[in-house]
Amino acid sequence: MIKVLIADDENRICQLIQALVNWDSMGMTMVGMASNGLDALAMIGSEHPDILITDIRMPGCSGLELIEKAKKHSPQLRIIIISGYAHFEYAQEAIKYGVTEYLLKPINKIELTDALQKIKTRILDERKADMDLAGIREDYENVITKLRSVLIQDLMDNDKMSCSVDILRNQYHFMAQAGYFQTFCMKVDYAPEKLGQVTVPVMTDKFNAAVMGGLAKNCYDYVVMQHDRMVYGVMNYAPKEAGNVRKILRSSLNQMNAQKELIDAADFSLGLGTIVRSPEELSKSFAAATVGVEERLIVGTGKLLDGFEKKPLLFEQKLLEKYSRDLGQALDTLDIAEMEKEADRLYDAVQENPEVHGWEILELVKSAGSLFVMRLDLKDKTDFLDKFRKSCDDCSSTKMLFDELKNLERKFMNVILAAKYNDPARSVRLGKQYIQNHYSEQISLEEVSEKVGLSAPYFSTLFKRETELGFAKYLMSVRTDAAKVLLRETTLPVAEICRKVGYYDLKHFTHTFEKIAGVKPAVFRKMYG
Repeated sequence: MIKVLIADDENRICQLIQALVNWDSMGMTMVGMASNGLDALAMIGSEHPDILITDIRMPGCSGLELIEKAKKHSPQLRIIIISGYAHFEYAQEAIKYGVTEYLLKPINKIELTDALQKIKTRILDERKADMDLAGIREDYENVITKLRSVLIQDLMDNDKMSCSVDILRNQYHFMAQAGYFQTFCMKVDYAPEKLGQVTVPVMTDKFNAAVMGGLAKNCYDYVVMQHDRMVYGVMNYAPKEAGNVRKILRSSLNQMNAQKELIDAADFSLGLGTIVRSPEELSKSFAAATVGVEERLIVGTGKLLDGFEKKPLLFEQKLLEKYSRDLGQALDTLDIAEMEKEADRLYDAVQENPEVHGWEILELVKSAGSLFVMRLDLKDKTDFLDKFRKSCDDCSSTKMLFDELKNLERKFMNVILAAKYNDPARSVRLGKQYIQNHYSEQISLEEVSEKVGLSAPYFSTLFKRETELGFAKYLMSVRTDAAKVLLRETTLPVAEICRKVGYYDLKHFTHTFEKIAGVKPAVFRKMYG
């Protein structure tokens, strides 16, 4: 709605103007009538009209003075002046002040309506142009914001990204200057059953507000991006501000931790990247920040974590190789309990290494889960793995990670067991499980058949159909595999290994081993031990 103010020292003129126009149909509304220039100025300040209709001559403050002062107060104000022939020279002077239209007395309805319609058209056109310009400006600002966020996304996607001050300025609109560059990574850990997904952006927004308020004063430029449960940041500041920037980040983290009484299901940790002197080293700083935040898996949440390098320790111990081998045996027999034991053994091996890093544990568990899922006969394995890795990222401790691994194993093993419970081959799987657990003893086909509740001939037929080996060859294969492990990983004499895998005749053991492995036990140890 367009607002109109009338100013004339003759009340009848004001009443006439009000009566001549159908304001509603014009899309206009009267906001007041003033009998002198001073009252008119006061109303302009309080009502903010779009159009002023005023006489050229008024007491207290002439029309010319009113027009001059009104335009200073409200430059966009449209003015229609009313003038008699005797005062036309005043009308000409008023035009210099930006008067839009003028009318001669006596006032004519058609002329007044036409003047108002012209002004209305201009006002609406300008409003539309302003809205379009605001939209363009908003779109431009959104594009710039996205381009700046791409800097962080590129650091996430490319651990060897290299850039320069010019690239930062021209490609990412990051106004870098000579000085220090540093990154950070803040992580929110929470229990989904206690804290809804909608709450996470609220918490990250609070952190952003706390960080941005301080960084704006101490940085040449900075960019912050929220992604899932993480907040990433890139900063550029003068060397003298290094201590202040660290204090700002620590203070912001402390503010979030102080709210734990209100949000007791959430934990906050902040990984701080190394300080570098050139944009070319931003990837190095970003890697240190992400490695640092994963240390919360070991040292606990709620801390500012920095000074960590991505130097692997765990994988030198071949933990995954052993887990994969033992996992295969558990999967072969569908033994859930044994599978959970393997996860526990992996956990114990991690705990025994006091110098292990959080990021290594995270990668180890993700890899173990991948090995498990890839061995299953399942559709949409990629989807399962993506969900599992996401769940791992959401864990806040080493124990939670390994619990997630066991949950994954338990979930899919129960599905497989339920689907195959009435399978005729179930007896064969039980038999294979019994062999895996008792191969070091003098077991026989009759003994295993009795354990699974079938006759020996029928069980033998089922076993050969399922394994394509037959009972005797399968038992030899299991014993040989066990002997290989002992030959590789221990210094036990071959004779003792022979007894541990169920043979009491060394010559027979050596002959059987060579027949399956292709070399004698002693040679195998030299080759692979």
